[in-house]
Amino acid sequence: MTLLPTDALAIAPKQQTDAGFFDEKATGGQLSIGNRMKQQIESAKHQAVTIDATSGTCTPTPSKIRLNELEDIRREMARVYREARGGAMDTSEAGRLAYILTGIGKLIEATDIEKRLLQMERKFLK
Repeated sequence: MTLLPTDALAIAPKQQTDAGFFDEKATGGQLSIGNRMKQQIESAKHQAVTIDATSGTCTPTPSKIRLNELEDIRREMARVYREARGGAMDTSEAGRLAYILTGIGKLIEATDIEKRLLQMERKFLK
């Protein structure tokens, strides 16, 4: 993980380490990173994060969601509904996601019907 220099980092005589910049004179050999940056580094140790190149802030990287079957779509749509209902997600965002999930579900359904139709054609046209 590469940390970008920000105002929170002390940059005197410095050495670059895996955890960030290291200021020996100002801190007696301790890392001089602001509290916000320390929290971001700690969160990065436990989950995948995306680091914004301009601000240096860390945001959690969304986990990969399986959407290969209609059951996966149903499960994800139910999760979106529960989050919106509980206030963890904005309802307009939930509506957009539900619309996209509906489209993916229709594509899966159409693909399944197409596969079945091809199998039937092959079977009866032999």
